Amino acid sequence: MPQAKISHPVYRLISPEPEFTKILEAWKPILPRPFRKVWLSWLRDLEATLRAREFWTSMVATEIGAGIYNTIKKTIAEMLSLIGVEIGVLRKTKTRT
Repeated sequence: MPQAKISHPVYRLISPEPEFTKILEAWKPILPRPFRKVWLSWLRDLEATLRAREFWTSMVATEIGAGIYNTIKKTIAEMLSLIGVEIGVLRKTKTRT
């Protein structure tokens, strides 16, 4: 299947190549070797996660879902309070111990 030609340049916020990790690998921090390897491994995993489309899709979907849920929850609580019904589940309440 032939690929479509892009007539405009594609700008990315996060490079598909692990540029940041390459810079950090070249930098020699004052850490013992095992700690440095663990730290670099963690940074590689973090960078791969941040470059993954699934991570951003999941994060954005979660944020949108939480916003919709909170809006609906507040609306229902306000509508019920207009007719004199208060639901503790929909309201944050402090309990005394």
